[in-house]
Amino acid sequence: MEEPKYTGLNRFFQSDAIQAIMKHMTDGTLSEFIGDWKWIFSFTKKYRWIVVLYTFMGIVGSTMSLGSAYVGRILINIVVGQEREQLWVLICAMLGMTLFSLALSSVSSRIFTRISIYVNNDIQGEIFDRIMDARWAELSAYPSGDLLNRFNGDVGTIAANAINWIPNLIINIYTFAATFIILFRMDPAMAWIALLSAPFLLGMSRYIMRRMKQYRKRVLELNSQMMGFEVETFFNFDMIKSFGVFGYYSRKLRDWQKKFKEYNLDYNKFEIKSRIMLTLVSTAVSMAAFGYCLYRLWNGQILYGDMTFFLQQRANLSGRFNDLVGTIPGMLNSSVSAHRIRELIDLPREIHDEQAAEQLEKQAAGGLTVRLSHVSFSYQEQQTVYRDANFEARPGEIVAVLASSGV
Repeated sequence: MEEPKYTGLNRFFQSDAIQAIMKHMTDGTLSEFIGDWKWIFSFTKKYRWIVVLYTFMGIVGSTMSLGSAYVGRILINIVVGQEREQLWVLICAMLGMTLFSLALSSVSSRIFTRISIYVNNDIQGEIFDRIMDARWAELSAYPSGDLLNRFNGDVGTIAANAINWIPNLIINIYTFAATFIILFRMDPAMAWIALLSAPFLLGMSRYIMRRMKQYRKRVLELNSQMMGFEVETFFNFDMIKSFGVFGYYSRKLRDWQKKFKEYNLDYNKFEIKSRIMLTLVSTAVSMAAFGYCLYRLWNGQILYGDMTFFLQQRANLSGRFNDLVGTIPGMLNSSVSAHRIRELIDLPREIHDEQAAEQLEKQAAGGLTVRLSHVSFSYQEQQTVYRDANFEARPGEIVAVLASSGV
């Protein structure tokens, strides 16, 4: 199995999405990538104010979540210190912010769903019109299954990412920056521990998950081969018994089972090692942060609520960093889907004689006679369908055109 090649900083993250972005930048296709996204944004222009509202609500919701966590920090410090003067005020404030954040996220989800449906319908409507109006010769190069896949699958991918890609990017950047600033104001060392641990953990987990995926792929491929052997054997069961070669097939089955056992045991061994390594790395980072907090707490430099808040937000910072990196695959998938759809939209269109169509509509009520005299026709050059044809069809008649390939 050929190993993918990663360059630059991506040797650490080993992300196919990041590598694809770097490839676009080096091979000169970045303009195509930008063009695909400009086309996607053309469908979201009329919803831009709703998108702005969605982004704003996301930022407010993130602020409320941070505020609720910060109030929780103060609340813990008050309970530990047995200071009851502001206890109920803080509890009410924490509950209020939590409920407000919940309501805001629900409304945002509703808005996102509605806009996604609108964008999906807009793109599907345009593609449907273009497909129906595309010239047959060029359209016939695309199989029906491929057209249907682009019409449904690619449009769905675009609709899901067209609305939320930039808002989620902005919201994640804001939350990541806000969390880091709050931690930095509390304790710069705490903030740097949280910040530097995020890419380290992500890089390690991506590397391990990629290797596990390769092992898993080998197991699935072997499983498919085994299933093919079993199906073929039972399908030809009578022939195998007739020729008396069941012993050969029995030995072959044992060979497949041996390979399957070895592959699965190798995969299981690597899975265990990977889980242990990832757990040790995660635990080491968590223990480093926890140990630093305990040291500060032991020396009376912070309170218990401060330590709880820091450990909670360190995990939140890592999560937001993962979300930021995770926006890249969605962006690339949408670009690929947009490129596939634009191929259909750019197909040559049929030539329409609108003036003749209007005249035909006026005369259609009384019936029309279609007459061809000495007409030749071909879908493509050098592939003539019929030559010097004479044809006439009057209103009310049933007429058939017959040829060697059918009707």
